[in-house]
Amino acid sequence: MKLIWSIASPHVMQSVANTIASGHEVEIILPSWIIDPTAINTGNATVHIVSDTVDLLDTLNYILASNKIDYLVPSFPDAITEQVAEICQQHKIAFVEQSTARILSSKYNYYRLWKALAIPMPEIYNKITQVELPCIVKPYRGQASNGVKILTNINEVTEFFSANEYIVQQYIPGDIVSFVGTVVDGHIDIDLCYDIESDAFPYVPETGLSFPSKHGFLQKSVTEYLQRFFDVVQLNNVPFMLDIMVDANGQFYFIDFAARLSMGGLLLMPYGGEENYVNKMLSRMHQEQFVVQLTGAVLFRQLGLPYGDIKEISCKNSKLAAKLELPKQVVVAAHDNCVYSNGYAIVIGDDLEEVEDKFKQCVDSISIEYYNKI
Repeated sequence: MKLIWSIASPHVMQSVANTIASGHEVEIILPSWIIDPTAINTGNATVHIVSDTVDLLDTLNYILASNKIDYLVPSFPDAITEQVAEICQQHKIAFVEQSTARILSSKYNYYRLWKALAIPMPEIYNKITQVELPCIVKPYRGQASNGVKILTNINEVTEFFSANEYIVQQYIPGDIVSFVGTVVDGHIDIDLCYDIESDAFPYVPETGLSFPSKHGFLQKSVTEYLQRFFDVVQLNNVPFMLDIMVDANGQFYFIDFAARLSMGGLLLMPYGGEENYVNKMLSRMHQEQFVVQLTGAVLFRQLGLPYGDIKEISCKNSKLAAKLELPKQVVVAAHDNCVYSNGYAIVIGDDLEEVEDKFKQCVDSISIEYYNKI
């Protein structure tokens, strides 16, 4: 089977490597602005380096025109879902329908549909007089927490309203939970449920992921609402990811959705024992059933080191981590996206308590000397 896979994060390369090793021919699109291509082992895959999203779409069009592609692995940025759907339709390759892509490419569009379907979600403020502080703002088209900000000042809120590119929404503190799965012939399978850690005020970047989720018991209720949503948008035969917020009272709210592979899920699964999720997902599209095999617990988290220019750094207990990436030259101040260059650890164990303990021991054993500390 010949595949196209657009890679937006170096952390999914283990899944890419497993897919290539299984015998699939893969055309990989790598964004130069996110990933250093020289740092990635892509095996025998054909690699295309792109400079921006326009270049990405042109490259996708070129690959489809020049090759007989069997499947597009859906992992493109959510904002270009509509354009990808149009290109796929031109080349007669399966992807979401354009009418569906139009809805899914904008949070504003599917938020309105969720409200019409009585799916629980935070309130959207349509007038400045409705706003209760703090509130949260999100770009209509975005992902990975880019541009998401919590506001406490009404003057800032006014600026975002006038920009007319943002959703101004009720801020609900709580736990963020992500569901990963597929919908095939109308049947929904949830394959992974994990918790997302994020920094707060003013930005909310994802700084950690942990499996299993503390809220996995919500799966049945969440699936029922998803079925209602999918029936209306006619979403079928694709993987998907859904994020929800769970408040202190246990009430959940839908907050983010995409018809693509979950980057967080692909990061966690190999460490949890499921190394061939993409291959199995492709088999499911051809009516072959499978159950994701995950054991124990997995924690991915940034190291949380002080900011500054690094003179020297080492870790005494690095073997406690299944993977440890120390920052190279500098630890930068947090902004509105996850800063992978600040270093991270992936820890595995029998349960969440064990992985938390291993992570703490690992970080506590880091020795770091700065030229200057911020």
